[in-house]
Amino acid sequence: MERYINAGKLIKAIEENKRNTEHHKDGRGKQIHVGEHRHFLKMVHEQPTADVVPKSEVERLQTDVEVWKQNRFNIFQRLELYEMTRQKVAREIFEEIEKYECHNLFGEPKMYMLYDAQYAELKKKYTEGET
Repeated sequence: MERYINAGKLIKAIEENKRNTEHHKDGRGKQIHVGEHRHFLKMVHEQPTADVVPKSEVERLQTDVEVWKQNRFNIFQRLELYEMTRQKVAREIFEEIEKYECHNLFGEPKMYMLYDAQYAELKKKYTEGET
């Protein structure tokens, strides 16, 4: 199983350990020790790197996504409620219009009377959700 390490911290630890040559009694041992550490450093620098996002940042982003999803859901709920309200108001208006006959007291057609086709088209548009 692969695991991520902090390459900066590893390099720092190798550098610190490279300077620690007290346990080598002769000069040759010290040279070998330093040479090995140089080799380790070279190997670390040659390894591919991965940009790993800190866990706290991942958790913050997950929280942001959840908030965004909830806000999006609320917006859709509001839009649906708005549309239902708009249709309800339109139905009420058309019901009020239908209560009155299209003639005045003398039996003559009113000047603002809508043609049946226009009325049906408007009613359909505003009570069935077409925009």
